[in-house]
Amino acid sequence: MKLLLGDDHVMFLEALREGLVRRGHEVVGSYDQLDHLVDAVAVERPDLCVLDVNFSGRSVLEAATTIRGRDPGIALVLLAGCAPPDVWRAFERGLVDGIVNKLCDISVLDRSLRRVRRGEKVVERFLRPAPTSIAPDRTLLTEREQAVVQLLAEGASNAEIAAELQVSEQSARTLTRAVLRKLGVTSRNKAARLAVDRSDDLEHVGLRAWR
Repeated sequence: MKLLLGDDHVMFLEALREGLVRRGHEVVGSYDQLDHLVDAVAVERPDLCVLDVNFSGRSVLEAATTIRGRDPGIALVLLAGCAPPDVWRAFERGLVDGIVNKLCDISVLDRSLRRVRRGEKVVERFLRPAPTSIAPDRTLLTEREQAVVQLLAEGASNAEIAAELQVSEQSARTLTRAVLRKLGVTSRNKAARLAVDRSDDLEHVGLRAWR
């Protein structure tokens, strides 16, 4: 997995890099300045960014919004000593895919990153608060995203989705992530269940009854 790391504590950043490399990850960049990290995303095209919640007191959520806007297929995991309400709201909206406590062992972080890469939403070593009234991003699904949901309902893998839509497997993963975020679900199975049930939720995201 190609990782891009960001933390303003240089010693922690180097230890994090070394620990993740030992576990088989390819760290394509590590940055202690937030602006440099955001610029590097377009160049390095990582699979996943691991970001400290605060850079010298500056919230990372603005940078997360920029990264997500440039490439919605890049997964985002936040490391935090504590998770303030705006971080949980970002998690609920689908802006970030995981929140992991910085006090966890490197093996716990490794497992969390792999779970996120598989499309899961992960909270590790935090007691997650009750969801707020803020709804997930339920913008209309594109025609291609609707096709992805139907394929998920049929149990298709990323490789099978890619073959059916005649796109790369990476593009299939990107489309699947976008679908999960727009539907406000945390797994492929949940998206598939929505498709099979044809629930009212789907009417709000532009899905029609399939023939």
